[in-house]
Amino acid sequence: GAGRRLVAARELPAGFCFFRLPESCALSPARCLETTIGQAIQKRHKLIAGPEALDEEELLAAMQEPGERVTHRSVLYAFLMAASQEPGQPFGPFLEHLRLGSVGVPHGWSAEDKSRLPKEVAEDVSGYEAHLDGQYKTLFPGLAEVFPEIFPGDTSEQAWQRAHGLYSSYAFAAAPGSTEADGVLLPLLDCMNHDSEAANVEWCGVSMAEGSGARVTRPVLEGEELLYSYGCKGNAALCIGYGFGVWDNPHEAVSVQFRLPEDSSSAGWAAAAQRLSEAAEAWGAEQHGLGSCTFRFSLEDFDEAMPPPIEEAAAACAAASAETGAAQAAASSSGSQAPPERPAERRAGRVFLRRL
Repeated sequence: GAGRRLVAARELPAGFCFFRLPESCALSPARCLETTIGQAIQKRHKLIAGPEALDEEELLAAMQEPGERVTHRSVLYAFLMAASQEPGQPFGPFLEHLRLGSVGVPHGWSAEDKSRLPKEVAEDVSGYEAHLDGQYKTLFPGLAEVFPEIFPGDTSEQAWQRAHGLYSSYAFAAAPGSTEADGVLLPLLDCMNHDSEAANVEWCGVSMAEGSGARVTRPVLEGEELLYSYGCKGNAALCIGYGFGVWDNPHEAVSVQFRLPEDSSSAGWAAAAQRLSEAAEAWGAEQHGLGSCTFRFSLEDFDEAMPPPIEEAAAACAAASAETGAAQAAASSSGSQAPPERPAERRAGRVFLRRL
């Protein structure tokens, strides 16, 4: 069910480098800019780095410049759509191989399937789809009308989405730890499947130099599958980027947020606030301050039980909430009014605990 895979044809010792290639053989946005397709796009449009590579101010400034703009990655998408896969053409045989690959990212899903996504994931998908749609409409059908000899085939929006899916599913970083937003497509290695725990391959970057390429991290037997970790990603990230999830994913995570009431001057709430502050320092809160504290947990964090500092903070909040409830009941019986409790809320992938 995993589709393509890469298998060792013989035994490989630990540290053995089984794959290297020069930068000129990696399919990247920079290489696509040098092709006939890239040059045609540059005649009609200005190029900017993608939204992933720019902060909000830089992106706003770029979008205010006159002229229609496309990202470097969009040039690569256009190349994946329209370039010839005939032998002798730039990346021809590799394109033929790539186009046979399956694409499962949500951008190509039906509306019914998308409706099953959690709200936050669906919003992320929708936001990126708007960017994809804008880039497509900037380029097409105008390019195909002006350069019909360069874009003779299918330039539909579906073909554009598939090009994005191929890139998203198979791209590697050009080098480990690279801060470049755009990755590269690599022959052969794109057949490797993901396993963050059983991975036996390390990617060391594009180059023919010693210490680069792909190497095995332990001895690999003949016939054993070569596996690569796409990263320590939860199922939401895997779904958006690759179109699949993993059962019992150790990197699946949930955010748990504590919010103290506006009036937290009682001794109980003061104790709860102190416990939360200690938990934030001991456990490392994702966000902390202004009467709110958020922790992010993976499944591994719950192997034994709730982390003690968080459990103690939750117990303190529960005790303070009980104390407040008793005070409200007493006030109600005496005829005075007290503000109602705000109920706990559970939202997609995120838990909000209010006055536990």
